[in-house]
Amino acid sequence: MRIVDIMVKDKPPVKHFETTNLSNIIVLAGPNGIGKTRLIQQIINLFQNPRPDQMLHVKIKATVQNEKDRWEKETLSTLDSSDSDILRIFIKIKEGGNGLVV
Repeated sequence: MRIVDIMVKDKPPVKHFETTNLSNIIVLAGPNGIGKTRLIQQIINLFQNPRPDQMLHVKIKATVQNEKDRWEKETLSTLDSSDSDILRIFIKIKEGGNGLVV
């Protein structure tokens, strides 16, 4: 899977960050103290516990057929509670939860 869209709003110190149609390589650059590390940590936290959040959400796209088959769609958005549930289960499986490894 790969992240294609990110939106973060009012998550200190980030006031508003939004990007769409991301490529395979993402570079965050800026002066010290602007919030790059906190932005990354917030995105990691979202993947650790996917949930609908109007102020922090991502859209991810399947990159292999296995993901498309399990999701029963090509993209997931954490704005959608059912997509968040699918992502939570999929990540748990990827981590080896319930003895499964994908």
